[in-house]
Amino acid sequence: MAEEKHQSEQWLEVTPYRRGGRKLGHAFKLLTALAKVRLVPETYGRVEKAAAGFVIRLDPAAIGGGGTPGTAVVSKFTFQSSQSDYITCHDGVGADVYIAKPAKLRGSVTSETIDGTTISYGTFSGDYTERTASAAGYTDEVQAIVPRFLVNDVIYAATVDGGTGVGSAPTYVDLNVDGRAWAKKVSP
Repeated sequence: MAEEKHQSEQWLEVTPYRRGGRKLGHAFKLLTALAKVRLVPETYGRVEKAAAGFVIRLDPAAIGGGGTPGTAVVSKFTFQSSQSDYITCHDGVGADVYIAKPAKLRGSVTSETIDGTTISYGTFSGDYTERTASAAGYTDEVQAIVPRFLVNDVIYAATVDGGTGVGSAPTYVDLNVDGRAWAKKVSP
């Protein structure tokens, strides 16, 4: 089947990974599921079967390139440092980009109520990767973000319609693909 490429479309071809002539189960199941995907509305793109897998055709103007509401552009950065509500990263050419932390990792969260108990957060470290959690009737707990942010860690961030809510980092929010979260710090 001959495929023609339209100027307004970008193509991503996805094929099952083979090792020793066998299709790997998880990858094959994912690709099989893609065959059932229909992008709604279809003007954003479509998924089609191809000879060796599937082709996902996306119209960049409809999914972010044109600034259509409800869309996001995901970009890759490298971590450099942490501040209260954002992280400083480098883009592909080494320029600084300020990326909002996920809401639960922000230093501006000074308290929250969980299961009826109000927990206060304070005594943040200089890079806002450690804090103290306090609640009435409980022992204070020192918490740290795990896994730690390390210089040159890859960070995937997305643009956010209407902004991130972080004045210093208004465009991108960290997608937290590494699953960072606050956890009790254990002393050696």
